[in-house]
Amino acid sequence: MRMVSFRYCPAVVLLLAALVMVPQPASGLTHEEAERFRQLFNRGRRSFDLELFDVAEEAFLEAARLDPRSARIQLYLGRTYQNRHRYKQAEKALRRGLELAPDDLKTRFYLGEVLREQIRFDEALVEFRKVAAADPKWSEPPYYIGTLLYQRGEYEQALEALSRSMALVSSETSLAFRWAVTYQLALTYQRLDNLAEAERHLRNLIDLAPEYARGYYSLADVLERAGDPAGAEQFRARFDALQRQDLENREKSALLSQYGRQGLVHLDRNEPAEAIVNFETAIEIDPRRPDLHVFLGLALSRMGRLAAAIESFKRAVELEPQQAMALTELGRLHAMKGDLQEARGYLERAVSAQPTLLEAHEFLSYVNKDLGNLEAARHETRILEELRKSGKGESIYDPR
Repeated sequence: MRMVSFRYCPAVVLLLAALVMVPQPASGLTHEEAERFRQLFNRGRRSFDLELFDVAEEAFLEAARLDPRSARIQLYLGRTYQNRHRYKQAEKALRRGLELAPDDLKTRFYLGEVLREQIRFDEALVEFRKVAAADPKWSEPPYYIGTLLYQRGEYEQALEALSRSMALVSSETSLAFRWAVTYQLALTYQRLDNLAEAERHLRNLIDLAPEYARGYYSLADVLERAGDPAGAEQFRARFDALQRQDLENREKSALLSQYGRQGLVHLDRNEPAEAIVNFETAIEIDPRRPDLHVFLGLALSRMGRLAAAIESFKRAVELEPQQAMALTELGRLHAMKGDLQEARGYLERAVSAQPTLLEAHEFLSYVNKDLGNLEAARHETRILEELRKSGKGESIYDPR
């Protein structure tokens, strides 16, 4: 068996990340400031992923004061304000992010969302259309274009945009987004008096998302208009039952937030045993949150429980096949065990899921080198260097 390289050891990996992934020297940060910036970014992003937006805001604001020229911080700060329904502040942060990185499509996309939430539909359409033109394979911009056209009463044009969005949906698209497109298409067909297509899409929606209450309510309305009052009554009863269930889910959500917050605090304090208890409790409440399984895996890895960490990361990938952080960690942990072929498979999937992810390219170059694939290793190293030089690289440990 080939000897496992030191570079896969967690402590060494994290140390290398701390040394390499700090902001560029041009930002003018001292070493201590750069380290503090890294810690704040990680805290903010973990909090954001667990929807602890007050904690995320505090961390991102302090990071922004340290480096006001970080476009990535402005993006996350804008999204945090957006989730806290503070749209003016969100818009300001996102526009600042675009000043720093004019070609960043994610920032422009979220600016469109924030403008839409302020009912500034014309301005929002401009931003979404710019994003759709720059990335015609991205399914979300045409969806938002369609919803805005629907809200303006331009139903034929809305149908065209929504159909384009649906055509871009794949098996790897999140279920929540597939529900949204299907539902909006149904509403549009209903407005165009095409009740048969509206019913077909609503039944598809219920098949996709049996707990999606609004689907039952809308289907009842369509059946009523189509002359089927008995069918309409059946679906209204199901809607009422789901509404009652929603109240129970809100209580669970509050508990989930509490345990997730405590788990992150312990993770930040390097108290993995306590973090494990909290993340496991949160997973009992909602086992279908891939981010919770990722954080649990990180805590288990810090405890040296590598087999359990691998299972946790695998569960995250089952729930979200494009979960690049989990795929990268699976690659790293398998490399630590000496399973280099399996490690390469996970890392190649991570690179495919998120081509700008620095650690995925870095670890893949190490694995290829240990396997004797020197040209492939050099290829990954060249990509890594280009991502760092261009500033387009993203990190699961540190901001860029």
